[in-house]
Amino acid sequence: MAAYLPLEIIQSILLHLDVETYVAARQACRSWRYAASAPYMFRKALQQVPVSLPPTITTLTQDQWTTYLAQITRLNLLHCRQNIQKSVTQRELPLECSPTTVVGSSSDGRKLVTLKGGRVTVYERANLTSPWEYSRGITLCSQWTSVARAMLEGGTAGCMSINQRYAKQSIAVSSQGDLIAVGLGRTIQIYSLHKDQNLLSPAEYVLGQDNSLASTTRGHYEDTDGVVDTLEFADDDTLLRVSIHKETTIHQPTRVRYLGCPDLAHSQPDLNYWRANINRIYLDSAALSVALAGQDEYRLIFRGLRLLPPSFPATQQQEQEDQQTSPPTPRYFVASLQSGVIHSYCIGLATPLTSNSAQTVKVHRLLPSAYFRPGDGITGSRTEELPPLNPPLPSSRCDEQHITYNLLDTVPRWNAANLPSATFSSPLLSISTDHKILALYEPSGNYSPAIVSGGSLYLYCLENCHPVYQPGPQRFKQPTQKTSLPHQRATGPEDKSSVDARYPPPDIVPSWPFLLDKVPVDIDSLEVKRPTHDDGVVNSKSCAYTVTAHSGGQVLEWRMSA
Repeated sequence: MAAYLPLEIIQSILLHLDVETYVAARQACRSWRYAASAPYMFRKALQQVPVSLPPTITTLTQDQWTTYLAQITRLNLLHCRQNIQKSVTQRELPLECSPTTVVGSSSDGRKLVTLKGGRVTVYERANLTSPWEYSRGITLCSQWTSVARAMLEGGTAGCMSINQRYAKQSIAVSSQGDLIAVGLGRTIQIYSLHKDQNLLSPAEYVLGQDNSLASTTRGHYEDTDGVVDTLEFADDDTLLRVSIHKETTIHQPTRVRYLGCPDLAHSQPDLNYWRANINRIYLDSAALSVALAGQDEYRLIFRGLRLLPPSFPATQQQEQEDQQTSPPTPRYFVASLQSGVIHSYCIGLATPLTSNSAQTVKVHRLLPSAYFRPGDGITGSRTEELPPLNPPLPSSRCDEQHITYNLLDTVPRWNAANLPSATFSSPLLSISTDHKILALYEPSGNYSPAIVSGGSLYLYCLENCHPVYQPGPQRFKQPTQKTSLPHQRATGPEDKSSVDARYPPPDIVPSWPFLLDKVPVDIDSLEVKRPTHDDGVVNSKSCAYTVTAHSGGQVLEWRMSA
């Protein structure tokens, strides 16, 4: 019956809807789409979103308003908060494994490797629903070298035991399942699982024994004294991402380092490639922080750094200029930028340390957070306690459960209390396989001493576009002190103009995140994927994205409708 309502009644209903419901109602049928597509209706709905809007309705044509709404909808994920299907299940592991067993799996999910001391066991399965089958067992004799080194570094005089700081083992499996990386203490070793390879001579790297960065990095840089937390192969196995924790240098307590040299990988990387390049540092988050800070008086640090593909687009205002002035072989990355003036997740561009040119670092986009809100169009403030939800989101108990919920009914979208803070030293970041979605997990421990586990999950859109509406050149105030925020808009003729070239001008359409869920368990790993069939083809009809988190023996999964 609603399809036959008069146009005026439909529009009066639409005027009372929040913008996410408005976007959904516009897709209901032809009459509702027609009623919602008037420029006045567009502008009225978009006033709820903290974005740049034309001063009058006539600034844009009908088609331009439609395109602008589509751009804002996509960059702010306005269509993703309805009918989220959450499931909590037990992780499928071989019978010989316990929830505390150190495990790693290939990116296709068909090969799993377990590590117990120096013993590696390989399991395989035909597809994602098949049970794990034993393939082979391998003894890594060289791994005991790492154990001995960890005992010497972490033990105390007269006590040959591994300090808790050095006791954690880590493992990563390459995308093809033919290489494994094992970390213990400060030692990283890469082995080949091919039967013809010599397991006694792995590729080996030891943290804190490379002084090359100290000589090439300007400013106050210190090499790491931390230990390996997690390992991960990246860029088609040409890079190894090393998450380092328990650091006591000026960059404490965490940093991220990428090892390898993709320019020298002319085919699928094998053990010989890693023997030659495991000691080459590709990127180091602490070195990037020092390079960006320059002569600033305040401390600046990147946390949770993760690489993006080299073809990632630049900012919304200066795309062509930025591409022309970029240094050779640059790499885009996403990280939490923390300084005396900014706490925000960002997209940056840096020259790898393996290139022949001097390293340069620039921030291309600053993503909104609780403490960095472009235009300050969001109400509320970040509180010390976790903001309550009414009704609460479903819990993540150990028993299996499946539930569907609508975030529109539970979590206010435009409130600073439900935005990520970007203040944590160890955020978990994950980028979707199509490089369009950023999922991140922030632990709750820093909110209150009473909260000892769990945290919050958020989603950002990393896509970019050339907005239909271009407000023109903007003037920014000259910072009055070292702790002034960059690019604050100049409002009067007396304001002195200034531009900090290290930071981009504000996005015309900021990518505002949303709170996906709060979980009472600690998340160990995070992954975002487009659902695919067994042949690898994207299944666009089932759901848009699947966010998967592992916590011990639990698997938490959120499926968002397309």
